Amino acid sequence: ILNLRLGERLLETGQAKMAIPVLNAAMQQSPDNVAVIMALMDAYIQIHQPQRAAAVAQIARVAQW
Repeated sequence: ILNLRLGERLLETGQAKMAIPVLNAAMQQSPDNVAVIMALMDAYIQIHQPQRAAAVAQIARVAQW
């Protein structure tokens, strides 16, 4: 949860590149947490990497099965 909060704060302050490793760590801890998935997708979109955002969505879908 701490990684998620930190990642969200970094996103809010325009530091998406710094948020990505933090949010990846959060996703490792909670792969089915929708807030983590959405924040990580948002970070990739903010740095103009929509293909990576789509990959996160795909990984999340697989994890839920």
